[in-house]
Amino acid sequence: GRVPARRAGPDLRAEDQAFLEAMGALDSEAVPEPEEEHRPAPPPVVAGSKRTLSRRIKVGTLSEERVLDLHRLTREVALDRLRVFLAAARRDGVRVVKVITGRGLHSVGDAVLQKAVGEALRRDLRELVQEVVKAPVEHGGEGATFVILRPNEG
Repeated sequence: GRVPARRAGPDLRAEDQAFLEAMGALDSEAVPEPEEEHRPAPPPVVAGSKRTLSRRIKVGTLSEERVLDLHRLTREVALDRLRVFLAAARRDGVRVVKVITGRGLHSVGDAVLQKAVGEALRRDLRELVQEVVKAPVEHGGEGATFVILRPNEG
């Protein structure tokens, strides 16, 4: 047997040894531990008049945390989903939601869904709703509504 010729070049064993020693010298406390519990972001501050809230939505300093799309649903199904959606969002600490009804282009006569949802938000669901703000054009215009939910008491 012939012994393979040794290649000329740097001796990496010395570099490897120096690297391993440096790694062992690192203080394990300097490496941050992953957080054990994830804290959700605090809810947005949603004080102000309808005009102020509308402006904040338009410029993007206040945005929806959840969206419900009710396009093409029947009035009854849409109102049931709206009630469940708002109750769950409030229970979860959500303060701002967007409800999409569409503009009523497929309705016979008036925009049935828009009207029914608007009435429900102002009457039947008022215990959940702090404020109702029509969406600026950039965020859905006539076919969408921003709903500011009351703070969760629990």
